[in-house]
Amino acid sequence: MNLAWRMRPDRVWLFGFDMSRGPRDEPYWYLPYPWALKGATKPGKYAEWARQFHVPAHMFKAQGIQVLNVSKNSQITCF
Repeated sequence: MNLAWRMRPDRVWLFGFDMSRGPRDEPYWYLPYPWALKGATKPGKYAEWARQFHVPAHMFKAQGIQVLNVSKNSQITCF
């Protein structure tokens, strides 16, 4: 996000920025780390991280950069 903002493009497409678990409650597309319980991301972290996108959303808007989130099931609602 920072690099995209610094480059000042007209438009940024977010792909894979969904901040949600998979359809079978899997945390990632790859296998969980063997030392972590049910994946390394604890419950509630995705929602917390998704809320943090409001700050860059304001920054992009202030520069007139259009951000499009193309993930179907995204919890990030500010784009």
